[in-house]
Order: sequence, then C-alpha cells, then structure tokens
Amino acid sequence: MKASEELGVDDLSAVAQVHPGLVVEGDANLAMCPNVLLPANNDADMVDYCERIKERLGIDACEHQRFTDVAHGFASSLGDWNDELPRTRAEEVIGILSRKFCQYIE
Repeated sequence: MKASEELGVDDLSAVAQVHPGLVVEGDANLAMCPNVLLPANNDADMVDYCERIKERLGIDACEHQRFTDVAHGFASSLGDWNDELPRTRAEEVIGILSRKFCQYIE
C-alpha cells in the first residue's frame, strides 16, 4: 500500500495486497493506482476499502476476493505447502495476480 501512496500511476501500474495486515479503511483515500485485494478469512474486511478506491480511481481500479477457507499467511512462507487446500488457494492467488497485472500493464 505504501508504494501506491508514494509512487502512484506514473511509477506503478497496480499493487496487490495478499492477506494484508495493518491496513485501515482510510488508507484507501491515499491509493494512487489500482489495487488487487486478496484477504484471508481472518484478515480485515476490505469491501469498503475496495469500494472507496473504485469511487476515487474508477470501477476497474480495485478487485477484491476473500479466501474464506484459509488463514492469514496462506500464500506466503507461512503457508503449509504440503496441505492441499492452502496450496490450491495460493495457486489461485498466483493466477489472479498474473491475470490482473497483465490487464493493468497492457
């Protein structure tokens, strides 16, 4: 999020927040480029955050998908890559990020 606040669209096409932590809704007022928000079940609710970015930057400036069946850290080194569920969800995250970043970069 800090990169989006400080650099914006001249330097960044988009940012992603995968199982974000320490984010508050007011941060959405500082976003300067599109965001992809992929929280886990126990992460903060990011619906209003995403809607605020859409209001400010346009309807396509935010994508949000909550992964309700995995916990914070599932797509990081904290994830249990031997467990099929978190591994599958992490693979979904990689696909979403790949698709969205290709869209924003075009």
